[in-house]
Amino acid sequence: MKKIFNALNQQLTAEKNCVFCTIIANSGSTPRGSGARMLVMEDGTTIGTIGGGEVEYRSSKIAMDALKNKRSFLQPFCLTADQVASIGMICGGAVTVYFQYIDHDNPQARELCAQILHQLEQDEDSWLILDVSHEQEWGMGLYTKKDGLRGLDGLAESEIAELCVTRATQKHYDDRHYYGEPLVRSGMVYIFGGGHIAQELAPLLTHLNFRVTIFEDRPEFATRQLFPTVDQIIVGNPDHFSEKITIKESDYIVIMTRGHSHDYNIQLQAMRTPAHYLGVMGSREKLRILSEKMFKEGFTQADVDRFHSPIGTAIKAETPAEIAISVAGELILTRSERLTNNG
Repeated sequence: MKKIFNALNQQLTAEKNCVFCTIIANSGSTPRGSGARMLVMEDGTTIGTIGGGEVEYRSSKIAMDALKNKRSFLQPFCLTADQVASIGMICGGAVTVYFQYIDHDNPQARELCAQILHQLEQDEDSWLILDVSHEQEWGMGLYTKKDGLRGLDGLAESEIAELCVTRATQKHYDDRHYYGEPLVRSGMVYIFGGGHIAQELAPLLTHLNFRVTIFEDRPEFATRQLFPTVDQIIVGNPDHFSEKITIKESDYIVIMTRGHSHDYNIQLQAMRTPAHYLGVMGSREKLRILSEKMFKEGFTQADVDRFHSPIGTAIKAETPAEIAISVAGELILTRSERLTNNG
């Protein structure tokens, strides 16, 4: 998301117009779902993807017409069984793409783009809301609980609440048609340990729109060369991590250090935080030993059960890359369940 809005900002700064192609509805089997977005520039180049194939190809051509005519509109693509062959897709289904024309002279577009880029750096839930009612030049807003809705007018608080949910959604209010989707989902993933698995896991999580912090006591395992995509790298004693960071209810703790003693000391501190997710890597025997030590410290079975251990989904992972995928899968599920339960 950051890449595509950075590209938009560059286009506006260069006084060039462009078009956002956003999937706002999908059904059946389609390559990408609601929220997939592609930016089309005046020279025909694109950033992002709405699934590839014939739909993306046609959308890039349609976007050039939108640029020429300076208008926004909805375009359905039918991928049902009877029409799969004609449109060149191997999967049946349907998508609706919103072609949103963006004029570089529009100060509202420039301002909101800057606000969105700023929001993408914040650890705060936020949403994009699009007014897709008519062939208009610009109809996008940014919502946070702290600042409310910026960039759009005319929506009641109850209507905003219906649009700002865990998944992309559409709503009609009177003669207006709106689309809402999450922009940022709060919560930092704190990875304790900078070894081989962490090096595979960190870039995967950032690609999945998680914010990541690496906490490592060895400077040589805490470098930007090893972790170029993470939000921050902390070099310090993990046995006293609470002196350097404050864990929130929306945060995730992933423990994969090089030694049992570090893991145990981190677990003891993690147990006293409100973190939404606590995971520790290791064999069942190692985890049994750590649990017994925690019982002796006065922790209950319920306390111990807060930990996901062994960490990750059960896909028989063996290599560092496979284990990273396993852990990422569990975090995706945990994040989705958290957002759903929180409404």
